[in-house]
Amino acid sequence: MFNVGRSSFFGARKQYPSSPITLTPTEDLLESNKEQLRVFGRTEEWATVKVLGVGAFGEVILTKNVESNKMVAKKVVPLGDSKTSYEYASEELIHVQLKHPNIVELFCWVMLEDKLQLVMEYCSRGDVQGNLDEIERKDALAYFNQMMEGVEYLHSRGVAHRDLKPGNLLLTQDGVLKIADFGLAAIFIVDGKEIELKGRCGTRVYMAPEVVIDQESSYLGPPIDLWSCGVILVKMLTKERPWNEALPQNRHYRMWLEKSRRLKKTSPWNLLDKSSRSIVDILLEPDPLLRLSRWKSHR
Repeated sequence: MFNVGRSSFFGARKQYPSSPITLTPTEDLLESNKEQLRVFGRTEEWATVKVLGVGAFGEVILTKNVESNKMVAKKVVPLGDSKTSYEYASEELIHVQLKHPNIVELFCWVMLEDKLQLVMEYCSRGDVQGNLDEIERKDALAYFNQMMEGVEYLHSRGVAHRDLKPGNLLLTQDGVLKIADFGLAAIFIVDGKEIELKGRCGTRVYMAPEVVIDQESSYLGPPIDLWSCGVILVKMLTKERPWNEALPQNRHYRMWLEKSRRLKKTSPWNLLDKSSRSIVDILLEPDPLLRLSRWKSHR
């Protein structure tokens, strides 16, 4: 069992300075990146330890400083001509502007030939997905608190993650949860105004119904992240997914939509206690506007 601190759903709310970020890099931002590259970009001072993971967009490599033994994670993403590549995601410019205890820190980035390399904080316990079997109820609630701190910070900066899932939630040695992988993140506050987003992206199990049902429709950013958090909470508490996708033709999701009485006797819902179920009811509200307003009121 991990020692992860607070185990209640709500605790003292920390405040972090925030303002909407921009994809236009400032000179200060670029200069800071150059300074960090002087530290992390010297190949003769860093040695590859192992590959931590390989995904659809690239691989993550554990790298160690040969003198200090400091560990960092290096994400290497091939940049192709396809519009689905990270070349169009501006991951580095979004991520580097995010500073919060529950967000993986991006130290610096560099374009080398046809690859984007991002040097990030290393979280030695891996991701929540790989630790699910060891996560007890109080751990899950503490992780949920930390996840929501990070998500609400993102939204205060005008950023929607759009791919929240256990595999993108990393754990440090001392049990701090950190949100990672901003390859599908999008900015939803432009010139002080909230805009709608487009594009079906993420992992289907964790996608909000307004995203999964029609890839051409636009949607609001914060509600889709809240939905993903609800599915993640169910997964952490019960070790089960509530459905494969949030579509009416899916029997399990249809039961949720219809508020079927059978839910109380059906897994995973019968594994949730009353307080957990009340939070899940808010986050998995099918109406995105009601989902957002109910969550804000509850918080």
